[in-house]
Amino acid sequence: MKKLIIITLTIAAGLLLTLTGCKNDFGDLNQPEHAVTKVQPANQLAAATLQYGALAGRLYSTNYSFFIQWMTQGVYDDEQRYANFQGAWGAYYTGALANIQEAEDMLNDPDVVNDPAFLIANGAPQNLLGYAYILKAIIFKRVTDVFGAIPMSEALNSENITPAYDTQKEVYEQLVKLLRTARDTMDENLAAPKGDVIYGGDVAKLKKLANSLLLEVAMQISKVEPTTARNIFVEAYNNSAGLITDVGDEAWYYYDANAGIVNPWSRLRYADYYTSLQMWASMLGTDTTDAYGNSARVTTNTHVDNRILAFMQDPNKPGEDYFVLSPGSDFGQPWSELFSNAELPMPEETAAYVWLNIAEAAALGWISNITPADALQNAIKASYDSYNMYWNVCEKRGIQVSDWNTYRDNYATARAADIATYGAERVIAEEKWIALYPIAWKAWAEWRRTGYPQIHPLKADDSYNGGHIPTRYRYPAEEINLNNAHYLQALQDLTPAEDQNYSRVWWDIN
Repeated sequence: MKKLIIITLTIAAGLLLTLTGCKNDFGDLNQPEHAVTKVQPANQLAAATLQYGALAGRLYSTNYSFFIQWMTQGVYDDEQRYANFQGAWGAYYTGALANIQEAEDMLNDPDVVNDPAFLIANGAPQNLLGYAYILKAIIFKRVTDVFGAIPMSEALNSENITPAYDTQKEVYEQLVKLLRTARDTMDENLAAPKGDVIYGGDVAKLKKLANSLLLEVAMQISKVEPTTARNIFVEAYNNSAGLITDVGDEAWYYYDANAGIVNPWSRLRYADYYTSLQMWASMLGTDTTDAYGNSARVTTNTHVDNRILAFMQDPNKPGEDYFVLSPGSDFGQPWSELFSNAELPMPEETAAYVWLNIAEAAALGWISNITPADALQNAIKASYDSYNMYWNVCEKRGIQVSDWNTYRDNYATARAADIATYGAERVIAEEKWIALYPIAWKAWAEWRRTGYPQIHPLKADDSYNGGHIPTRYRYPAEEINLNNAHYLQALQDLTPAEDQNYSRVWWDIN
């Protein structure tokens, strides 16, 4: 099964490397004079990137947005009501990760890399291997943050169908190693990696991505391992390769509808989704009450945040109250571009998120060359600029760029001032909740770590799990049936040690 999936995706990658909608230059990989008769690592990594970036469906894409109350389900509300379903990870392991591992195996084979045709078809082996490590870290971080302990060190071996689980701490240690190795071994003076469909082989930007991901990794473990987290963060922050602090360096996935690779949200039925009242009230700074009598404005923001124009189709309509469990009627919905534009790019790592992690590090005293308020303002400005650059908000909404910039600057100034009243930790975490849209799994991880924004859970009788906002996915059914001994051991890494969607993973100690 693994080999079949790899071959299928490799063929798809060979076709997709002719993408015309992508901003990257793929060089001459598909020119006849460079044709090769065997699968190439560059094709494998392109396939893995495109497959991961296009993962769709409720289990892989949208459920997280209900857990953090960005959206409501309207009609089909099982996830919104905390259904204790079993998760799935097959699309990671037998799909994207399998392709990455196949590429790594070839890149570590002298017979492959010493082939005269290799450099033309793939680029420098160490640059391509570095790209593979970055992709692997991105995907494994997502899997562990969703489930907890996971197979990693023994995974991706077709001869081992019952791999042991690594604890989440062990997984994070391996993530750091992968990202540092990628950053430190890639060389801008060597041939660019041709399998890179994010940056088109720009090694300098890939190194910035590795460092930026290290900041993310460090911050995610900052509550449970503060000293280790600080050391990881400071090392990456001071590294000469730099960070993604400019919107032009951001990592985004690009799509080509003609090739069948589309924005994952566009595969969903738009009529089933509403923006939540909680998101609407928090972005407009509006005081209103939810069905339970709580303030629906779940952040400290009292200012108009015009990024709502990148999130909602019509902000004049209120969002649907997360706690009204009945089909919606005349409530505000997400911006239709997200669902209707199959080629709308999706972010992986943004300058706004990097600046927000820097702001948090400054608040923790890890760095001293910038204040939390200044870093927060940089983050908000980058967020406004990013949505306009990659989603063309101003053009599509008929807004003058000068007006957009005024909205941006005013909001950034106001939120920086809120630090004095509410504290840096809270304001920064609330702004992560906004700036990470639509990367819902990252926003969910941040909310579990920080506890902000202070969203309210469903009442026990309205939910399917006793009124606990989900803090993880349950393990897939096949693991219980086919890898039971290791599955049972993995439960010891959870609190409580039960396979429930309200158990907490290692770094979640709030």
